[in-house]
Amino acid sequence: MNEWIIILLGMVIFAGLHTLTASQSFKQQIRQRFSDRAYHGFYRAIYNIVALISLAPVTFAIGMSDTIVWQIPESQQGFITLFVAISTIGAVGMLISLIQIDLLRFAGIKQVWAYLSGDELPLREEPLQRKGLYEWVRHPLYFFALLSLWFVPVMTDLQLLFTVLATAYFIIGSRWEEQRMVNAFGQDYVNYQESVPWLIPFVKFR
Repeated sequence: MNEWIIILLGMVIFAGLHTLTASQSFKQQIRQRFSDRAYHGFYRAIYNIVALISLAPVTFAIGMSDTIVWQIPESQQGFITLFVAISTIGAVGMLISLIQIDLLRFAGIKQVWAYLSGDELPLREEPLQRKGLYEWVRHPLYFFALLSLWFVPVMTDLQLLFTVLATAYFIIGSRWEEQRMVNAFGQDYVNYQESVPWLIPFVKFR
């Protein structure tokens, strides 16, 4: 039971931190407290570090579970291979998704380097990504993450709890991100929404 509480609290803290740090009011307070250049140079990297730290107890708790919810029998080697293949595709897809939107910028490394090198900040605005995986689904990072999380040959109870919570986070977070993208790109993103599926390729929701 303690592990369940750790996972629930960990995900609530993670989601709360994401909501707080994504809010314009909080960002404005950081800008006022520190310089505008320091904000643009370090904010993203520090956010990622805090996010990883907040998820560390969750990862530890998941490893403590020994209650299996489902397990593909060894006799069903074909299904095991299929699940492993889909999960691997998910991991590779996540990496490609990040590379397409600039992995170093996503991690905050490019911003820190620009700050330390004396280069111009903030970095130039990224264009709306429509190519590659983004031609098939608007949130490929979330889609491929779901493949990696759900298609596992062995699923424990705590792992399932985390997967369900992560799925809910992806769904809710993607809707907030959609609004942010509409604010940033206007009608261009609205047209993109109308032509490309939201979270699952080839499946369009109203």
